[in-house]
Amino acid sequence: MRGGLGERWGRAMRGRAPCYPLVCVHQSANTEPMTDSTVSVREARAHLAERINQAEAGTPTVITRNGAAVAAVVPIADFEALEEAADLMLAQEAEAVLAEGGPTVTMPELLAELFAEEREDSARSMRFGSPQRHGGSYGP
Repeated sequence: MRGGLGERWGRAMRGRAPCYPLVCVHQSANTEPMTDSTVSVREARAHLAERINQAEAGTPTVITRNGAAVAAVVPIADFEALEEAADLMLAQEAEAVLAEGGPTVTMPELLAELFAEEREDSARSMRFGSPQRHGGSYGP
């Protein structure tokens, strides 16, 4: 499937709170620690192996930048479950659109759109440079 989990989730959830068969999660700007193991980017870099070991043992680590949660090191089983839930939710959304007689696209139309997005992303990275050329990610 094209795009990472966050990108797929963002496209599917644009403008609504995520809902699962048994639970609805409310979107918020909560920056409170989600786990007892919360560290800054600097701390995470300095002790990455330790954070990975904790994830293997089942303890996630939330990584913060300027006090705001920006990433997490989680057990792979949790990550895979989240991806599976996102895929299931996207499939349910697609089925609902089809059941309502919503718009559909042909495979050639879908491929054309995907390749157009890829060309736009490539052109954008050429204009503004890519993080890899500059030794990492942009930002504070």
